[in-house]
Amino acid sequence: MVRNLTDRVVVTLRHQTATKPGDKVQCMFWDFQKMTSCLCDHLTHFAVLLDVSRTPIGEADSQILTVISYLGCGISAIFLGITLLTYLSFEKLRRDYPSKILINLSAALLGLCMLFLLNSWLSSFSNYGLCIATAATLHYFLLASFTWMGLEAVHMYLALVKVFNIYVPSYILKFCVAGWGIPLVMSAWSWL
Repeated sequence: MVRNLTDRVVVTLRHQTATKPGDKVQCMFWDFQKMTSCLCDHLTHFAVLLDVSRTPIGEADSQILTVISYLGCGISAIFLGITLLTYLSFEKLRRDYPSKILINLSAALLGLCMLFLLNSWLSSFSNYGLCIATAATLHYFLLASFTWMGLEAVHMYLALVKVFNIYVPSYILKFCVAGWGIPLVMSAWSWL
């Protein structure tokens, strides 16, 4: 890295679209050691930072993003439902621990997808309590999904890295308490 230059370096950047008079445009760099210094007597990572929060997204782009979101979430919900039905229908599939963990993860993800799909319909009632309940439940299912993903990783670590089989009494019960209980405590704590 070039440092301690006696003459300041002038960097001119052109915008692809013209800036508006109210936009804040600043030349910045990031000092990875201090994280506070802002000088231009060296050559490092430069960038143009724009305050783009005042530019709303276009109606056509908003509709496209909405369709993509609902389509992707709907397809995910369909296949998560098929996964759950398959595992719950055939006892041989759900005998081992990974299958039971997958069932719980699929249930958490399905709850998240279904609530996301129903969110706009539920918000159309303009009921404040329903809105808070929907947001809290969406938050819970998101946390539960992440928790079950983490528990699946813990199980894989115990099964594959720890070469010797370790017996843990009430293994799946403990996982269920953690997988459904920790998100419940965290979401209840954040909404109170």
